[in-house]
Amino acid sequence: MDIGRAVKYWTTDPEWIKKVLIGGLLLIIPIIGQLIVAGFYVRTVQQIQGGNDNGLPEWGQWGDDLVRGLKLVGIVIIWMLPLIVISFCVAALSIADETAGGVAGLLLNCLAFIYAIAFYFIFPILVGRFASTEQFSEGFQFGPIINDAQKIPSQLLIFVVMWFVIGFVAGFGIILCGIGIFFTGFIGYMVSGHLVAQISNMLGYGGAPRPAAPTAPPPPSW
Repeated sequence: MDIGRAVKYWTTDPEWIKKVLIGGLLLIIPIIGQLIVAGFYVRTVQQIQGGNDNGLPEWGQWGDDLVRGLKLVGIVIIWMLPLIVISFCVAALSIADETAGGVAGLLLNCLAFIYAIAFYFIFPILVGRFASTEQFSEGFQFGPIINDAQKIPSQLLIFVVMWFVIGFVAGFGIILCGIGIFFTGFIGYMVSGHLVAQISNMLGYGGAPRPAAPTAPPPPSW
């Protein structure tokens, strides 16, 4: 995995300042703006899946990006439902019995942590599969997703580590009058998108097609 390229590829775009400003401003807009950025994130992955990482996609596909983002966020929310259920259980147990709830809550929190790490582990596969077809169902092909995860576990582990590093670095944007975090956060998304696309291409999504199944030789001509 080429982490160095992921960190700097977006700066090769002659209009990277304008594109980052637009992305950061959209992240400030609740829901709609953030969904559009999620759709742009998908397009970034698609572009790199196709073999082009010289800069970022063009802004302008507002409606299409909104739909792409809505689908991607929907996939993520459904995968995160177990964490939501666990959170409700912890809260309910704490209210019912403080002592017993504390012990059970600790166990449930440990379970939630393990699930969250597992989700981060397969996240690039979910995004890569969805980006390659834009089919919502691609995010829930459990067998293929697990099989793909078993093929490149070390690369997925690197992605998880980089995910936390990106989040930590992006957090420094809050120093810039608070709103700076939206712009550093957008850059973080773009770096993450490149890493996702690299993993996608390792697995044969998008621009790096899976090898076709062998076909039977044609019958001999007499």
